[in-house]
Amino acid sequence: MAKTPTKREKMMEETQEKLLKAAREYFGKYGYAATSMDEFTASVGLTRGALYHHFGSKKGLFAQIVTQIDTEIDEVLQEIANKEDDPWRALYKRGIAYLKRSLDPEFQQILLKDAKAILGAELMSIQRRCMDSDIALIEDGMKKGVIRVSSPRIMAVMLDGSLFESAFWIAEAEDSEARLAETLECWRVLLEGIRV
Repeated sequence: MAKTPTKREKMMEETQEKLLKAAREYFGKYGYAATSMDEFTASVGLTRGALYHHFGSKKGLFAQIVTQIDTEIDEVLQEIANKEDDPWRALYKRGIAYLKRSLDPEFQQILLKDAKAILGAELMSIQRRCMDSDIALIEDGMKKGVIRVSSPRIMAVMLDGSLFESAFWIAEAEDSEARLAETLECWRVLLEGIRV
């Protein structure tokens, strides 16, 4: 039987949620460097001390938001994979969904522009779940004979790396829609290369 949270635990959880929501909005709109901790904490009636108490630092809060966004993306990608019997098709459709996300301003600012610069190697560990999902799909595709046999881990690293860099390339363009269309065609060609 689950333990009922105390009043203090509920208040702490509410405070964390307020901070995450406000910070995510500010980071998405203004970027990490231009986001004032005093400003976004005050916007939800809290202090900088609350931020330090719950997340340790601005960077700790930012890492939590990146984790939150990455988890949301992974859930969407997992839903796509769950609807497909063919692991190759699942990989292909997941890539399309990820690349289309690069048009979203919050995704552009937080994950593509700021996360790599602010979190460095820590970003790789945050995004591990998505890569593990891709490895599982690749392994399944190899067993089913629809994906060429190679190292599933290296293949996932290469595919995920190309998606991330392509998403960044799309996001930085003045005409992101045109770049997306071009990239989606190249994604199809790339994925055809691993298909049996």
